[in-house]
Amino acid sequence: MTKSVIAGTKCILNPNSNLIAGQQLYYYYCLKCHAVTGDGKGPQASILKPKPRDFRLGLIKYTSTKPNIKASSKDLHKLLKSGIAGTGMPAFQLLGNHEIATLVEYTKYLSMRGEIERGLCIEAEIDFTQSLLDEELSHAKSAQQKKEVQKEFQEEIQDFLKSDFPEIVQEISLSVAESWIKADDPENVLMPTVKQTNPLGPSQANPDVSSLANGKMLYLSTSAQCVSCHGKTGKGDGDQTTQFQKRPDGTKYEKVGLHDTWGLPVTPRDLTYGVFCGGREPIDLFRRISAGVKGTPMPAFGGKGLNDEQIWDLVNYIYYLGGEYPNAKP
Repeated sequence: MTKSVIAGTKCILNPNSNLIAGQQLYYYYCLKCHAVTGDGKGPQASILKPKPRDFRLGLIKYTSTKPNIKASSKDLHKLLKSGIAGTGMPAFQLLGNHEIATLVEYTKYLSMRGEIERGLCIEAEIDFTQSLLDEELSHAKSAQQKKEVQKEFQEEIQDFLKSDFPEIVQEISLSVAESWIKADDPENVLMPTVKQTNPLGPSQANPDVSSLANGKMLYLSTSAQCVSCHGKTGKGDGDQTTQFQKRPDGTKYEKVGLHDTWGLPVTPRDLTYGVFCGGREPIDLFRRISAGVKGTPMPAFGGKGLNDEQIWDLVNYIYYLGGEYPNAKP
């Protein structure tokens, strides 16, 4: 890339037929909720709760991958094919696998474009914000000096666009692309090291009690802190839902309760419904606990506070809260 980037420059040159087909499918099936740019502000977004996903941060909540790893192509395929239970995200079961795969690629394109644009904005903000220009102008003592300051500022911007910007674009683009390629590496799929424990049998983590009993103890413990968000009975009414939480910059949100990375209010799952957004298979719940829910306050416990045996006990207890094993007494 040798030419400077100006307004109106196309970021994708000669997009392939797969991307064009993905755009057409996206416009037909997804645009009403996720909008043209993937910002989640489509015409139907205002009536939906939770809000449609804003893809531009490159974050997908429900994945099979390890913490800090993006969603894999298989994860996106599953979300499109199965939908997200308890939300407005439908299951596109009538679409063929080829169409789903095409939509997956276009979704990844929207995410990568958003990440790259965000990265470029951050780079430009280092030296070229309105506040920096205003500060320089405040030191000018005459109208002529202000004109000179503005002219010099514009020249510095043009020099930045011609000399540094192309290399920055390439670096950020490669980094973002590599992170998505990495997500499809089988080594980054989160798999438990032990099989699921029989809920009514002895716990693998604490053989003196049943798996359900140990799961209950872990759920109520201060180490796992499940109660702080999900509440003692799993109704999603923990203390954190009644407190003002802090933004990343240290200021507090105007509304009480938890918020996600997009700044939107998020309600902890009511576990007693037995409906789980990321799927209700045992491996789905294991991954939610082990890797957390990306982009939300739900943390990753795997490899930190809990081992795999303990996580399986928690999985079994969550099933119990959702109505499974009604005759058991943990």
